[in-house]
Amino acid sequence: MRGVFRSPHLLAYLAGNLVSIIGTWGQRVVVFWMAWELTGSTSIIGLLAALDLLPSVLAAPIAGAMADRRPAFRLTRNVQGLSALPPLIMVAVVLFGEVNLAILMLLTLTTGILNGLDHPLRLLLVGSIAPRALVSGAIAANSVVFNIGRMIGPAIGGWAVSAETPAIVFGYNALSFLLFAAVLSRLKPPMERRGSDGEDKALDGSFGWGEVFRAFEFPVIHIFSLFAAIAALIRPIFELLPSFAEDLSRDGFEAEQIFSLLTSSQGLGAMFGALAASNLLARMQYRAFAMAAGVTSMLAALSFLGITQFHIALTSLTIVSGAVLANGIATQIALQTQLPEKVRGRALSLYTMTFRGMPALGALLIGALGELAPLRLVCTIAAILMLGLSAWIFRAAWGRSQVVSRA
Repeated sequence: MRGVFRSPHLLAYLAGNLVSIIGTWGQRVVVFWMAWELTGSTSIIGLLAALDLLPSVLAAPIAGAMADRRPAFRLTRNVQGLSALPPLIMVAVVLFGEVNLAILMLLTLTTGILNGLDHPLRLLLVGSIAPRALVSGAIAANSVVFNIGRMIGPAIGGWAVSAETPAIVFGYNALSFLLFAAVLSRLKPPMERRGSDGEDKALDGSFGWGEVFRAFEFPVIHIFSLFAAIAALIRPIFELLPSFAEDLSRDGFEAEQIFSLLTSSQGLGAMFGALAASNLLARMQYRAFAMAAGVTSMLAALSFLGITQFHIALTSLTIVSGAVLANGIATQIALQTQLPEKVRGRALSLYTMTFRGMPALGALLIGALGELAPLRLVCTIAAILMLGLSAWIFRAAWGRSQVVSRA
């Protein structure tokens, strides 16, 4: 990954991305905690997570298809400008004391749509800016940056909640989008990658989704299936953290402080997961790495759900986050390196749909079931189901690899 930091364009992109991510995650913590204080309902938190993540199912494929035929840099800049509007409006709402659940839901829905457009474009730009030899390292570096922001942002958001100054976070988030747009306006992809960005693409009329799904052959299909299962059954734990924070309110910590610490631990764990991926993927196949990371995430999730001692729970959640992120990096590398370039934008939009949509569906369902049964029990059942699905995916992948090796 060292070579990544010798690319000035990639460094500028990573810096702008970090500033933006800090604002995004700071705002997310503030909004979710406001909703929890207003309602105290796990089903409402699950609904809010769905509004945040599910719009990607519709928005991401639109962004992916557009990126396969139009300049990705220009599209991404436009999305940054639009993304600054909702937090700017929230600054006024907070200052005038008009915050209510309906406004928070509308803000979350709007932000979810914009994030659904933004996420696949940012993933695509990483592969466009980096020279070919540095694509894997650039993906890992981008994940490190993302999760540094995911660690710092919640800490800032938790401070803003405790200090009762949420308008600062909304204002910072709006400015961060505008700054990132300014950074993107000064960047150009390397000449060797110009076509992958779409700056010089010619329309060939072949932009159907059938060719994308046909490109998902072995081993990509098995890696992506594992990634989707983790997104649906393990990652909803992250979306429902406010309710877990209440269970862990002890040892001198208030619930909002624990929520902020738990959210920040996700960023810390994911940063370590990205660093581990950047080192281990140079020594082992990404297929084996993806499967090992998946198993680790399940075992750590069971530890988090089964132990309510705060420090053990915090450590377990950190490991869950790192393992989930490592699995996601391996999946991204498979999509960026194993699929034809002409379908990569749409393939990464499928990644975004899964990355954001499946946790939303899982959080919505688990949050609703959490009103009928203990939330920890519901999540534990989901993790056990994940073990069964993983065993089936591993068996299918092993059988396919044996057929390929004999051929």
